[in-house]
Amino acid sequence: RDQIVTAMDWFPTVLELCGIQPAPDAPELDGHNILPLIASPDAVSDYHGVLHFAWGNNWAVREGDWKLLGTIDRKTGKTTAMSLHNLADPQPEVDTHTAAHPAIVDRLNKLHDTWLTEVTPK
Repeated sequence: RDQIVTAMDWFPTVLELCGIQPAPDAPELDGHNILPLIASPDAVSDYHGVLHFAWGNNWAVREGDWKLLGTIDRKTGKTTAMSLHNLADPQPEVDTHTAAHPAIVDRLNKLHDTWLTEVTPK
């Protein structure tokens, strides 16, 4: 829950280390160059207000203690199920808060949709 560096950070960092600039028509990279954090013990990370994950038919978006999980139907490409979890709960992924907090579900779902548009090649 308190992880500072995730795998998605490394790609932009490796590009920077190698002196490689992404192609101008490449989709937005999913991550940030974390060399400043590595180089200075006083550097502050402000990159992770929102985290996005995707694997198999699933996706997740996290903002603060809230995490929205979604499942995609492979045939339609549409999200078929979502569950909202509070990571501050003692067992955070046991109970879903989807019905109790529809505004949070809507906000996180929109964040996911925006992210997906940004990182999907056109």
